[in-house]
Formats: sequence, C-alpha cells, structure tokens
Amino acid sequence: MHDRRPIQVLSDQTIRKIAAGEVIERPYSIVKELLENAVDALATTIEVSVIEGGMQQITVKDDGIGFTTSDLPLSVVKNATSKILSEEDLQHISTNGFRGEALSSISSVSKFEIITKNNDADQGYSLCSEGGSTPTIKPAAANEGTMIVVKDLFFNVPARKKFLKSKNTEYTHIEKAFKKIALAHPEIHFVLKRDGKTMLNLGQTSDYQSRIAQLYAKDLTQSLVTFEGEQGPITVFGYAANQQSQASRPSEIWIFVNGRWVSDRALSKAIMEGYRSALMEHKFPAVFLYIQMPPAMFDINVHPTKSEIRFQDPQILFRMVQRAIADKLKGSIANHRLDFQPKTFHPQTYSFAPSTQELKKVQSQTSIATPPPAFTKNIPQEPTTEPIGYFSALTFLSVLDGTYIICKNQHELVLIDQHAAHERILFEKLSLQWKKQKNLAQKSLMPMTLELNGAQLEAFAQIDRYLKDLGLDCEPFGDHDIVIRSVPNFLPEHHVQDFLFSLLQQVQEGQIPSHADDLMDHLLSTTACHSAIRAHDRLEVSEIQHLLTEMDQVDHASYCPHGRPSFIKMDLADLEKVFKRKI
Repeated sequence: MHDRRPIQVLSDQTIRKIAAGEVIERPYSIVKELLENAVDALATTIEVSVIEGGMQQITVKDDGIGFTTSDLPLSVVKNATSKILSEEDLQHISTNGFRGEALSSISSVSKFEIITKNNDADQGYSLCSEGGSTPTIKPAAANEGTMIVVKDLFFNVPARKKFLKSKNTEYTHIEKAFKKIALAHPEIHFVLKRDGKTMLNLGQTSDYQSRIAQLYAKDLTQSLVTFEGEQGPITVFGYAANQQSQASRPSEIWIFVNGRWVSDRALSKAIMEGYRSALMEHKFPAVFLYIQMPPAMFDINVHPTKSEIRFQDPQILFRMVQRAIADKLKGSIANHRLDFQPKTFHPQTYSFAPSTQELKKVQSQTSIATPPPAFTKNIPQEPTTEPIGYFSALTFLSVLDGTYIICKNQHELVLIDQHAAHERILFEKLSLQWKKQKNLAQKSLMPMTLELNGAQLEAFAQIDRYLKDLGLDCEPFGDHDIVIRSVPNFLPEHHVQDFLFSLLQQVQEGQIPSHADDLMDHLLSTTACHSAIRAHDRLEVSEIQHLLTEMDQVDHASYCPHGRPSFIKMDLADLEKVFKRKI
C-alpha cells in the first residue's frame, strides 16, 4: 500500500510540463505550432530548419508582424493569447492558434529563444528561457518578423525523450506537418531545411493546384481532377486522383477546413464513399479536400493539438463531399482517363455567420436516366444506331482462357475481363432501376428454402428489410429455415444461395456499410457480381460485340463495382518498349 498523500496544488512548473505533454508530443508538434503562429502573424515567407530530426534544434523564421515589447514577455505565459478575448470568440475562431499554450509549453521543455522585431518598432528584442525558467529579455539585432529557436528538446524531461524515435523517423513526421501547412497556404513561400540542406523550397503561388504540383510528381498531379459542391454557406472543393493512382495506405488523403488541416474519420469515409465501386479493395486514393464554412458551424476546440473537429451538422458535410467526388468521377471513365480542364481554386478567408435558413433550403435531387437495354446471353442483337464509342469501335480478335476478350484498334491492343466488364454493366443497370422503382423483384417459379444457423439468422434479421427492397423476398419458415419467394432481376436462381450466404458472412464480419444508401450500393454491387457472366463462360461473337457496346453506355466502365480493372491496354509505344524497339 502506498502512503496516503494529502491533496496539494501543483506548482506552475509542474502544470506547464503536464500541459506540454498534451501539446508537444514530439519535434513535429513544435514545427506545427510555430508554423501556425507564423501564418497567423501574416508572414509571406517562412523558413523551417531542423537538426538531428529536430531533437537537437528547430528554427522557424518568418517575416510576419513580429512581437511588440509589451507582448513579448506574455508570449511564454500559459493561456495568454491575442487571438481570443472572451468565451463568445470561441464561436468565431478564424486563426490557427488561440489556446495560448504553444510557446509556454515549448519553452518549458527546451532551451528556448525568440528573436523578434515588430513592423512599427525601431529596435528588435530577444527572449530566452531554459526549461520554463523566468525569461530574460534584452535588445537584439533583428529583421522584421520573428525567429524562434528550440534546442535540446525534452532535456529536462528524460522520460519523454527516451520515447523519441530515430532522427529519420522524427524528420518524416516534421516533413508531413510542414506539408499540411504548405498545402493549406499556397500564398506563402515555405522553405524546409534538414541539417543545413534545403529539402523543400515552395515559392508563393496563387492557387492550390500549383502548390500540389510543387510537392508531388507529375504522375499524380496529372491524374487529378477538380471537384466542387455548395450547399448554403458551405463550400467543398478539391482535387481527386483517378483510379490509376491508388495506394495501400490513406497517407495522401488531406482534409482542410478554413485553411486548417484536420483529421476526421467521417470525412475520410465520405471521400472513400465517393470512390465507391471505382476503387480496388484495400486501396486508397490521393485526395486534397478543402472545406470553407462559417466558423460558428464547427468546433475546433476539441483537442489540445487542434487536429480534431466537431461539426454542427456532419451528415450534410458527409453527403456534400461524397456527391462532389462521385459526380466528378461519374462518366469520366468513358474516355479511360480523367481528361478535364482543371478549375483553379484560390485561398480565401471567410468570416461570415452561418445561415440556418440557407442550410434547410438546399436539398439535392437525383435525376434518373433511362436504363440501357439488358445484356441477354445467346440472343443475337440488333445493330445499334448509337454513335460508336471507344469499346464498340474495337476490332474483336479472340478470347484468352475463356475469360479475357482480346481486341484492338489502330494504335492499341486491349484485353477485357468479361466478368468485370459485365459486372459493371449490371451494377449500373440495377442502380438505375432501383432508384427509379425501389424494387428489383422477379417472382421465383418455385419458392426456395434455405437452412440457416443461429449466427446466419441473426445476420439475416439485420438486413432483411434491405433484401426486400433489393427484390430478395425472404421470410422465416420454421426454426432454422427461410423461404425465398422472389429474387432480384438478373440474378440467376442457382446463384441465390451463394449470394445470400456471402452477404450474411459479410454482415457477421462487420464488412457492410451502416448507412442505408451505402448499404444498398453494396447489395447492388454484390448482386451484379453474382449475376454477371463468369470467367470461362463461352460467349458468341454477337454477345461479345453487344458487351462492348454496352461498356460505352455505362459510367466507370474501366472498373468493376469492387474496383478491379475491367480492361488493360497497350499502345504502340508500350509494345515497342517491350520488344526493345525503343528505349
């Protein structure tokens, strides 16, 4: 048993070290906080220099407005800030910093110095503090702006220091924090130096796309298309990579709200839902999402690092982001590349109040197109009078392994996965039909009975009403059986058991979406998968020609609903490289 200790008020030094533990996780935290302060100081040029991954020294220099002689001593006092004055100001935060914790926390766990000169002052000053000691202030030679030097991080908190990783790992985190600020502020010139070597030098630019191009290779930047959406006082816009640019981790999903990088699971999910059925499983796109909205419509005062956010109405924002991305990607695959003229978005400052009336006023509507004719196996098709598209203009050559349709045009060799292509066609037809009719049922000639175990029955109860909407009309029959009286259009009855058991397994493993619309998309894509022609199914030439024609009539023809490519192509240049005709 420990001896009981009396309750005591903690010393200011101990309180500051505890606060530093909340704000300063590792060197990148310091870079983030100092960069945000420099942006708030209206800097046009900011230079970050780190030594030994920031563990030995971090220097951030800016040409902003600088500290006044009265502000400088207060800069390292906990909870002292110029950015808010009252509780009401928390509803209208338009700056990056506002808690008054950053400089106080940093100075308490490092050897700390500020060298600054205010724009209106004739003299510069320096402030020095070591481990939270009383700061000393004296005149100093300085250019307009501020330079902050942080040395020997955690020198007085060895327990924290031992948890730091290698200098390379710490630098990687610093570079990412640097990119977060740079992507949000293309109007500022940013420089990042590592151990004296310039790693990034990002000149001022007038728009976000140019800043992205400064940070990323052409393969990615040339694949980006712009998307945008507006609802009341909320605007979402940004750049999304096409389906050719996929990564195994969501490391290139960037979200900014009013010029501030944030981490938000719901918005990340909204981005992924925008790519639904256009992205391979376990793959992630590169997306740069910018949101502009009145400050009163969200709360950034949720976490000490200000990286998390709470929205007044997250559902509206979720749908706006999802639709903006999905609508831009929709129809873009007909030409097999995202080939749009980019729209330029410029950084702006918003300080208006929210309009509840406008939010309630705007409602989205979906127009339903007439579904294209169904693909009917073994029935000759009438010649089409529609304009010839990319796929229908291909010359059919042969079928490889009963699975891959080999075609060509004047300049390319094209291989098509017949299952993936037909799966996409059926998914688009089913989606259009469901939106129009809200039911895809076709009566079974004979009711079908399936036996389910206890776990399957429980999973069935969770999605029963959605299955009925889909057209799979099932009802309990006895203790462990269900009887199926109708099945969805296009779904062969001999595939119903595999289809249902597959869905129930996904429910048990938590692999289906929770939102109703997303769940229906998932059910429709699963129906299309189980209804489509399979690998090794033999097709007549007329059926292949009709399949090619229908590929021209649907969105996202390049990918099946699960994100697998439906075709690949090689142009003459690719073939010449393979055969070493060109290097």
